[in-house]
Amino acid sequence: MALVEKLFPLKSYKEITSEWLQKMLTVNYGHKIFIKSWNLKQPEDRQGFLSEICYVTVNYEYQNHENMCNYTENDKKSLQMDPKAKHEAWQNEELRLFVKFFPETKIHIDFMVNAKLADKEVAFYMFSISKIFQDISRSIGALQIVPKIYYADCKDESLTIVQEDLSDQGFKTILNREGSTLQQTKVALKSIAIIHAIGLIYKNKKGKLPHLKKFDIEFVQKFLEPNTITLAQYLEGSPLSGKIKELAPIANQLLLKAKRISDGFLETVCHGDLWMGQLMFPANEDCACVLDWQFANIGNPIQDIMALLFMSGNMEILETHLTQILQTYWETLIDTLQKGETTIDISFEVFLQTVERLWLLGFIFLTASLHDFLGADYISDQRLRAAYNFLNNRKLFDNILKEVDDTIP
Repeated sequence: MALVEKLFPLKSYKEITSEWLQKMLTVNYGHKIFIKSWNLKQPEDRQGFLSEICYVTVNYEYQNHENMCNYTENDKKSLQMDPKAKHEAWQNEELRLFVKFFPETKIHIDFMVNAKLADKEVAFYMFSISKIFQDISRSIGALQIVPKIYYADCKDESLTIVQEDLSDQGFKTILNREGSTLQQTKVALKSIAIIHAIGLIYKNKKGKLPHLKKFDIEFVQKFLEPNTITLAQYLEGSPLSGKIKELAPIANQLLLKAKRISDGFLETVCHGDLWMGQLMFPANEDCACVLDWQFANIGNPIQDIMALLFMSGNMEILETHLTQILQTYWETLIDTLQKGETTIDISFEVFLQTVERLWLLGFIFLTASLHDFLGADYISDQRLRAAYNFLNNRKLFDNILKEVDDTIP
């Protein structure tokens, strides 16, 4: 018999009740719990959140089965008579949760539903609570590479994701307009490398990858061409402006070019929108928890590397420490694969060569995010220009435009 009847996702924080929380935690823990009290708080600052969110603190109690297992039937009957025995048989706990819903506005709900963002995030979190994911994470001591999930489901226009409140543990998001530090970049790539590796291990053991869609080219196309035009205007007067103007009419073809280059390399679970705004670090910054998996997809893992380096990287650090940064990622990937008794027939040298062929992904991720980044002041003018100069110095734009010229009779 089920501990509780089927639980359904909620439309907003206004629908949270003591009964719903009790059912949710009972299902999660696999034994009956009782809510003693709870309270809800909305964030003062909602900048950066598309979804509706809130924080919930729950005080609950449950039977202490470790103590109960040694009780006789008479002992159990005496619990109602002996307050001390009753106290020992029950455990009191406090839990701090972060809860996520669909946005309040219809236009934003439609945006998320049409792009299937909620479905992707729920599908990823179902993967993150799988036995393979948990076992590998535990074996390498990386239990907080993603938040602990208590509940995740979506249905029609209802979405509810309940996860641990990392801020209560001292975790925080670190945003620097000039770009992340070398340490932050390496730690972030270690976390995503572990997740990429677990995806490959899952495929090795299950014979298939988790139930996620391929990278959504059509979704990115909506933003890439108009943002390329905006970029050309932004860079007006610089040597790069003319090249970017020439790229604008073929911007969406660049996605197909990147896909062709990506195909044939590794294919695993990817984040799809990896930058520092999707990460939380503890005070000592020795690990990174990867959040907001709304763009989760099955694809080439280099997409996440490029997204992080260009949407959050410091270009001076990238110029100086690129090989070291990529080696950190690769060693973490290989070490995790070994823990999962999985191997890949790709060398570090081939990985580096593939990275060199996919700088185009760096352009695509940064340019597709341009309006959001400039609007929220997430990136400085100096870092923005340095990122495109980095790509220009590697002849990315010249090579693309030459290919276009070569195809013209």
